[in-house]
Amino acid sequence: ISGLLGSTRSLFWSVVMLGFVVYLFGIFFAQGVLSYITEGNKKEGALPRRDELLGYFGSIQDTMATMFAVISGGEDWMTVMSPLADISGFYSIAFITYIFVTTNGILHVIVGIFIESTMVASRNDKDLVI
Repeated sequence: ISGLLGSTRSLFWSVVMLGFVVYLFGIFFAQGVLSYITEGNKKEGALPRRDELLGYFGSIQDTMATMFAVISGGEDWMTVMSPLADISGFYSIAFITYIFVTTNGILHVIVGIFIESTMVASRNDKDLVI
């Protein structure tokens, strides 16, 4: 039990870092989508996939929920990226970068930190028993 309690500090800061990255990318995508929709509203004709874009990226809360869902398995990232590709290929590349950085960089590092701090705390428990 003390091993898990000892790792809560590392887990807390890891979650804060993940939240910060999700927030930064969320601002980027929400701003891009809302700019695209604003410019499209000035032109005549309907925007393709407007409702889908607003559902995923209509507000910062929706965007952050979408960004968390794609890295945690709650939503397929290809489904979310598809309407972004209609805006620009740049958004597709940025979205793939987000997926790669968060899943392979941050989440794996968080798991490693959590396991390491738990292992250190459990070693300390063994030393106390002896």
